[in-house]
Amino acid sequence: KIAALFTRASGASSSSSSTKKQEAIVSEFNHLLSSQMTAQRQHFDELRQDIEKQCALELQDLEGELKTAKHKADSVQRRLDDVQKDIANIAQKVSDMAAEEALAQRQRSQLEALNKRLSQEQRAFEDKQE
Repeated sequence: KIAALFTRASGASSSSSSTKKQEAIVSEFNHLLSSQMTAQRQHFDELRQDIEKQCALELQDLEGELKTAKHKADSVQRRLDDVQKDIANIAQKVSDMAAEEALAQRQRSQLEALNKRLSQEQRAFEDKQE
C-alpha cells in the first residue's frame, strides 16, 4: 500500500531508480516502524512490571495486615470466650445464691412460726403456773 502511494505521488514514473527509491523508503519506514513498536513494547513491558511489583508489595502489606488482624481477632475471641465463661459462672452462683436465699427465707418463716408457737405455749404455761 505504501509503495502504491509513492507510485501515485511520483507521477507514476516507472523507472527502476524511482522504484528502488520507493523500496528504500518503504524499507526504511518499515524499519523505523518496527523499531518504534519494539521500543513501545519494551516501555509498556517495563510499566507492567513496575505495576506488578507495586501490586505485589501492596498485596504483601495487606497480607501482613490481615495476619495481624486475625491474631487480634483470635485474641479478642479468646477473651470473649473467657468472659462468657465468667458470666456463666456468675449466673450459676447467682442462681445458687437465690436458691439458698429462698431456703433461708423458708427456714426463717418456719422458725418465726415455731418461735411464735413456743411463745404462746410458754405464756399459756406461765398463765397456768400463776
